[in-house]
Amino acid sequence: MITAMAIVGTLCTRNLGVFLRSRTAVVFAISPVVLCCLFLAFFREPTVSMISGIVSGTDAYAAADAWIFGSVAMLSGFSSTMSVLTGFLEDRRSGRFGLQLASSVKKWQLVWGYLLSAIIVAIVMSVVIVIFGQIWALANGQPLMRLGEWLMVLMAIILSAILFTGINAIALRFLVLQGAFGAYCLIMGTVAGIMSFSYVLPRHGVSSAAGVLPFLQAAVLVRDPMLTPVSRGLDPDTVTDLNTALGAAVDFGGIWPQILVIFVLLAWSAIVLVVGSSFLRRCLKN
Repeated sequence: MITAMAIVGTLCTRNLGVFLRSRTAVVFAISPVVLCCLFLAFFREPTVSMISGIVSGTDAYAAADAWIFGSVAMLSGFSSTMSVLTGFLEDRRSGRFGLQLASSVKKWQLVWGYLLSAIIVAIVMSVVIVIFGQIWALANGQPLMRLGEWLMVLMAIILSAILFTGINAIALRFLVLQGAFGAYCLIMGTVAGIMSFSYVLPRHGVSSAAGVLPFLQAAVLVRDPMLTPVSRGLDPDTVTDLNTALGAAVDFGGIWPQILVIFVLLAWSAIVLVVGSSFLRRCLKN
């Protein structure tokens, strides 16, 4: 078993190296950093105005910044997994799978080499965005996250990375050309942003079927601990209003407790990752 996992580790390292050598993949993976800068430059003030009109008695600038960085951190995980998994398409096109499978490498090892590399890059990029957000908060005199909140964000990022890797792995089963995958990235990136309310505030809260979708649940788990420093000292009703207005709470048949959101997202992540790995194995030829 140790030898088998060592092979997976070697394949994962190889895929990470291929990713880092691809300028296109790296630029696509770091695109959320550009998105974050655009949000801060053009959407920060309108967001502050919206928050001030929805929830009173809170630091609207700190709340807006937490929403921006939490949303972009979630989207970063999705785009990063897509950029890493383009290597799978290239290897399938070049016929490299046949050479690897002719050796002692098994299909499941080959597949998990890709999946783990995508998960690692997604986690790293999302954490970078969160760190950037905390540096921004420090520079603007805003409250920072504590250790418990950092752990909650990290858990949410890991679950999100697993979820998005599984979703994109499923898509690879049906995509052959790089152009088709590029179109998929554009469409799904837009869908993920809209369904998670990462491009616009939900205003009246998330009280529709969107509450049971994994994109929103991932965003909620990232945003909630990032908004916690902003809501310290506020009364419970104001905290609920703030979280609901900024998409940091799931309101579907009532406000979901965070533990329920965690378990539902965990179930989503496990299901799509298993299905995604199964679909990728079907792409491999003996």
